[in-house]
Amino acid sequence: MKKTPQERIMERTNHPIMFEGGNEQIWCNSNITFENGDGTRYTCHFMPAKYGGVYVVCNESSLWRYHGGDDLKFLCGNNNDWTRFAIIQIITVRGFEDLWSEYL
Repeated sequence: MKKTPQERIMERTNHPIMFEGGNEQIWCNSNITFENGDGTRYTCHFMPAKYGGVYVVCNESSLWRYHGGDDLKFLCGNNNDWTRFAIIQIITVRGFEDLWSEYL
């Protein structure tokens, strides 16, 4: 039986997800806390961007917009190459691109 988007996100995040709107499914309260192997701890919050892509708020100190693959645009806050690498790493390792295909 095919899983709903909410069930697929819950498997990866262990956080509650809420869906709102008519045909548009918007999830909120989806966040990940992880260490990427070098001892640095990251907390990322994800939300769909209105005009395409997915917003990523990392450590509440930087805002990025992800468009798939390695296309991650820095928008504001602390611009750090290590943070960019870590965000792309967690998105690809956790398989979020599959979940976000309608937004990318």
